[in-house]
Amino acid sequence: AYLEETSGNKITYSLFKLAGIKINKNPSRSYDNLVLEVSAILKDGSVKKSFSSGILLNYLVGTPVSIQGIGDMQNRITIKQENSILLQTDFFVPANSTKEITLSY
Repeated sequence: AYLEETSGNKITYSLFKLAGIKINKNPSRSYDNLVLEVSAILKDGSVKKSFSSGILLNYLVGTPVSIQGIGDMQNRITIKQENSILLQTDFFVPANSTKEITLSY
């Protein structure tokens, strides 16, 4: 997996080990326009988005969402509705494995 960072005319790619994340959704009510963002928390404490625009969640379907994370590092899942953060959680995912989490929002 890689993270891309753009600064002016310069693009930097950082390579990382792969990990899978399986997200079970447990919404407490119906929401419109929910976006799921995945970020990696790097060893220096900085946070880099793994997906630049996020993933639109279907708020009616309770089926799991499988996404790619960064292995052997802390990953951060954020669920937003417009500019409001409904949920944010950090967890470690070993490389070459799949971490299953349940998000309640």
